[in-house]
Amino acid sequence: MHAYLIMAHNEFDLLKKLITTLDYENNDLFIHIDEKVESFDFESIKNIVKKSNIYLVRSRINIHWGGYTQIQGELNLLKEATQKKDYEYIHLLSGVDFPIKTNEYIHQFFNKNKGKEFISFDIENQEKEETLSRVKYFYPFQDKMNRDNVLLRKVQSAFVKLQKIIGINRLKKYGANLQVKKGMNWFSITGELAKYVLLQEKEIKKMYQYGLCVDELFLQTIVWNSPFKENITNNTMRYIDWKRGNPYVFQEDDFKELMATDKLFARKFSYAKSPKIIDKLMNALNEDEIIDFKG
Repeated sequence: MHAYLIMAHNEFDLLKKLITTLDYENNDLFIHIDEKVESFDFESIKNIVKKSNIYLVRSRINIHWGGYTQIQGELNLLKEATQKKDYEYIHLLSGVDFPIKTNEYIHQFFNKNKGKEFISFDIENQEKEETLSRVKYFYPFQDKMNRDNVLLRKVQSAFVKLQKIIGINRLKKYGANLQVKKGMNWFSITGELAKYVLLQEKEIKKMYQYGLCVDELFLQTIVWNSPFKENITNNTMRYIDWKRGNPYVFQEDDFKELMATDKLFARKFSYAKSPKIIDKLMNALNEDEIIDFKG
């Protein structure tokens, strides 16, 4: 069995398409809807599902970009999943992601690669000052502001400069052996690793609360400094285009490109702006066009 953890805050028509596509007898679905969303009809989502079990995360939180709340949202999803049953693999997706291989293909892939952890590592930027500074200093307002809050950003920036002057370093207490690593926050990990991560929830909060964009650090750092290190693939099996956007939103004309990749999932999409690419993908997956498993 696989568990899909889906974090969504908008594009609910796309979310319905995503859930429809992942509806499979060997999948369970766990949905976190951002607390900022005042009205969300879970029953309309639930009624779509015919083969999977689907759960709405009870502990919804208000997630802020770059803040610890992003980690907390992931941890809440992991807790919900691991408390339900023992899953072979647990996948974290956003509500604007989409599979580009069939459910059968995805399960076959992970059966062939059983035990491997599909997590990315930004090799070029490991333990550089820009990475370390995200946890060395306090960013007290990161979970209180949005990207457009210029005043709070200036205040926080000044506070970080002050910390640098007086020599604040939150990492000192962890010793010289701790290696801080960075990578993409989306992952496909074993159920065993998920449980290992949750055992460290208190320490995760101590280290990463008041950090900056720490959702790109916490899992990588935990796994790198753990017995699971030998199982790392440095590959999330996500197809993301950072050259054409931040990231690029796939369009109808990108269909052949998406079909040609060996990745399992892609991001990002917008059903409101480009519905035809989603419809094309759904048709292809339903018709089992992807039948050549390459491993």
